[in-house]
This record gives sequence, C-alpha cells and structure tokens, in this order.
Amino acid sequence: MTAEYLVVTPRIEGNPEIGYDTYYYSDNKRLYDVPCAIRHGVVVLDQSDDFLIGKVDGKRLVSLQWMERVRDDPDELADVAEQLGLNL
Repeated sequence: MTAEYLVVTPRIEGNPEIGYDTYYYSDNKRLYDVPCAIRHGVVVLDQSDDFLIGKVDGKRLVSLQWMERVRDDPDELADVAEQLGLNL
C-alpha cells in the first residue's frame, strides 16, 4: 500500500477547574501528497495553518508533521494514533 496523508486538527479543551487536554480530530480524507494535504487543510477545512499532517500507511500512522517539517515526538504520535483509531 502507498502512503497517504490526512489533516489532523489538534484542539486544546478543558478549563482551569478540571485542567486541559489536547484532542485530535480529522475528517479522515486520504490525500496523495503533502501539498494536497496542506491545500485541503487551508482551503477546504479553513484551518489557516493550525493543523498537522499525518502520514498513514493503511491503518498505521507513520509520522506527523506541520507543513513540511516532520515532528519527532513519539508520545504525540501515539496520542494521535490512538485518538484517530490508527495503529503505530
């Protein structure tokens, strides 16, 4: 299977009494390259640049990036995978 890309939107939710957590959302639309994912996030989803791009291979989340910069936080990758129902 060829790698595909999807837009991942992080949202910080909560309040001072219970604390804050980051939740990750996606419309799960699979896109064929990073420029297409950036265009989808900016134009279609109207997220400015407030989103991440997940590289997926089947049901496996391979990596995360912001625009063209790869992020290398394994905990963030695991959180996103779990919240979106993907494997690592």
